[in-house]
Parts: sequence; structure tokens; C-alpha cells
Amino acid sequence: TLLDGTYENIPLKNSFVDLLVVIDIPQKDFLETALTEWCRVLRADGKLAILIPAIFVEEYKDPLTIGNFIEKYEHDTMKINEHADGKHLRSSLKNFFQKIEEIKIVHMVLFLASEPRSPRLSL
Repeated sequence: TLLDGTYENIPLKNSFVDLLVVIDIPQKDFLETALTEWCRVLRADGKLAILIPAIFVEEYKDPLTIGNFIEKYEHDTMKINEHADGKHLRSSLKNFFQKIEEIKIVHMVLFLASEPRSPRLSL
């Protein structure tokens, strides 16, 4: 089901979702708030999948692959550093989840997080 809404306010009840797929990530200033909301709607055995362009989470060198070049061109916000970088995203995910997998898919990276930590440990 595709939902309208914001990263910080998902119109679902607590512990409702087995798999939450997030395309792109919120601005770095809102990542912790978004993770709190994502964990709220996930079941204890649920998984969070975040699919984002690799250029947001890893250092890149010229020449870029065609996929990375297109992503860089389309995401002008990278220049003003609004999005969480890889280090910040990985660190934040570790605060909320015990298990995190990182899978490269061409010019994208899939973060698959599971085993949510208790709310007291993630704050």
C-alpha cells in the first residue's frame, strides 16, 4: 500500500507493518524523528527497507558511473548537504535496530534493518 503523508507521521496504528519500504530519506535534521515513527508502525519482527541513491551514502570519485551521474544531476540538494550522509544514516539505524544489512543494487543502496531496539534504548 502506498501512503500519502510525511516521514514523521504515518497514518497507521502501532505495530501494524511487517515491512516498511522507504524510498529516499528525510533531511538529516528529521532522521531521528522519522526513525521513531517508522519503528512505531513496525511489528517487533518487522523490517525497514530504505532504498536510496548510492551517492548519498558513499564517497564517489570521478568518473561517475552513468547511474550515479544521473542521480547526482537529479538531486541538486546534495550540494547544500540537506540529506543524511552514509555515516549519519548508519549511526542512526544502529540506535534503532540491532541488525542492519547494506546491499548495493547498481547505483542504489538498500538498507534492510530488523530487530528494533526497545524505545528506551533508541532515544
